[in-house]
Amino acid sequence: MKTDNPTSKKTSKVKKLDRVELNLKESNRDLSLFKFKSGAVVAFVLFVVFGFLNSLFEGKTVAKLPFVPFRIVQKMSHREVFGLFAASWGCTRWGLVSDS
Repeated sequence: MKTDNPTSKKTSKVKKLDRVELNLKESNRDLSLFKFKSGAVVAFVLFVVFGFLNSLFEGKTVAKLPFVPFRIVQKMSHREVFGLFAASWGCTRWGLVSDS
């Protein structure tokens, strides 16, 4: 629409183009607001679910690794698990999907 007749002044095509651009800007703003709100709701729900699952499996081993992980991974995976066995996997976000 912009390339049809750029030299004419305020013809019906130019007015129509302005209306379409304004409508596009408003729709883009509404979509961005909706995406922000839905992202906030999803983040809140995940926070609540992970908190509930963490309290449900607190202190329990949810998996046993076939190897001893690196020290930094071991600190994350052995969280809140009682005992000295370093391959025990506590309830963390990635430990919840284990099959044990």
